[in-house]
Amino acid sequence: MMYANKVVLANSARLSMLELRHLELDLYASNSRQVAFKGVLIAAIGWSGLIYTKKDYYQLADPYFAHAYPVVMMLIVGYSFLTVVQFNLIAMAAPGLALRGPDGSVHLAVEGMIIEYRAATRWFAQSVLSTLLGLVAYAWSGGEYRPLYAKLSLTALALAFSLLLYAQATHVARQFAPSAVYAGAFYPDEFGRGEGAAELLVGMERAGQPAQPAAAAVASASAE
Repeated sequence: MMYANKVVLANSARLSMLELRHLELDLYASNSRQVAFKGVLIAAIGWSGLIYTKKDYYQLADPYFAHAYPVVMMLIVGYSFLTVVQFNLIAMAAPGLALRGPDGSVHLAVEGMIIEYRAATRWFAQSVLSTLLGLVAYAWSGGEYRPLYAKLSLTALALAFSLLLYAQATHVARQFAPSAVYAGAFYPDEFGRGEGAAELLVGMERAGQPAQPAAAAVASASAE
């Protein structure tokens, strides 16, 4: 009877932790779709900025800045497209692995999403910074039609907003950074997370109790 209760408790803990992993999966998939949509908007800004090259005052601008401006616009479009493609692939491929893969695929899918999510976030940050760089290119591509004080003002604004964005992003990252990460993986050592459950399992082995998955260990600790 006690063994049967132990098995039921372990399976219940596994299901609960699997539900947590599914919540993480849904969270990253939803965030990926949201950021991909924002990437489309930024790409539209860069693409529409190329229309500016047909203006008369752009045609009379300094050749160096006249060539730099479309290059910056294509940087915006390129980084934005990378953001859209990678985040959409994350939102499509990871849930497919979790649903159709073998046992343990949910954990592999979530861990893979975290890695690719961080990489795709860098592309999104590059697209935002390229947009501010486009403001500088726009300021200096006006030639004699735009006075020097206007060029310097736009450049200073772009620099100020770049620093402000960096400071704000750093502040938010520190504000919501967890002191410890607990994942719903059954075997936390395999994924490098859930150290508290791993230490609990080691403690049970030293005490002479039979080894069991980390989920069952957590369930036994909560039951006590």
